[in-house]
Amino acid sequence: MRYNTVPPYDARSQPAGRHEQHELTEGTAVVTIGEGQFTYEVQEGWGRLPAGYAFKEVAAVGCDAEDNVYAFNRGAHPMIVFDKDGNFIK
Repeated sequence: MRYNTVPPYDARSQPAGRHEQHELTEGTAVVTIGEGQFTYEVQEGWGRLPAGYAFKEVAAVGCDAEDNVYAFNRGAHPMIVFDKDGNFIK
């Protein structure tokens, strides 16, 4: 199964049945969320923010045709854009 990557988030906030946790090795786990073809793997540390930027309550995430990732959040910088590898664009 192919997993898409999303910025980090707290899987505990998802409704029951919408996420799974798979143990890999002692103390390390991979969290997957979603259903069917829309299954995603949480990547801890994905999305490198520049100094002065921070995520605060990310409310929505979207991608464009070039695989750039848009994170809408309630912080001082409400729209943060990354490339698919998590590098900050704007």
